[in-house]
Amino acid sequence: SFPHWATISSDYSPVETSAMSTTTYKYDKFNERMAELVPELKSSYGHYPMKRDVWVSASTGTSPEGKPVFLASPKAEKGATKPLQDGYVWGPGSRGFGYYHLTTKDAYKVLAARLHGESAPNVLSFFLGRGSEEKAELKQIHIIMYYRSESPKPDDDLAREHGAKMNGASFRPPDDVGLWELRLKK
Repeated sequence: SFPHWATISSDYSPVETSAMSTTTYKYDKFNERMAELVPELKSSYGHYPMKRDVWVSASTGTSPEGKPVFLASPKAEKGATKPLQDGYVWGPGSRGFGYYHLTTKDAYKVLAARLHGESAPNVLSFFLGRGSEEKAELKQIHIIMYYRSESPKPDDDLAREHGAKMNGASFRPPDDVGLWELRLKK
């Protein structure tokens, strides 16, 4: 069965973190941890919380930098992997196999499917030899990717609301990424 969504804090205001007045956002550690577990999320386009107005079309759109949002790239040879490309996710999508930019809904559909697929090599190798805390963190990232993939807009608040209507679950990333919690409503 599929995991459910949860309540996410909507306080995204900057917080002072040092005497030098360095300002950081409260989700920096959360985003760093997501990028450790899912390297494609290193790009700022994959950071939490996502708050944009529209998905970019994989068929006709361009990235904010003017680059194509889809780069055709066939499946790798058996046993080989595709190299990472900054801001892109490789996998099958609406235009076939290739790299989808993180401003497209396709990118999140690919990530959600990959994180859900029990036989996906990167997920299987992740689960082998990893502790239950890391498994829970990966499951939470899966939830975020899934609800982004189903959201009408690239906006994590809207994704949460949309997900709650669909599944009625709760998720809250705390200030310290090591203390993530996943609460499922029955």
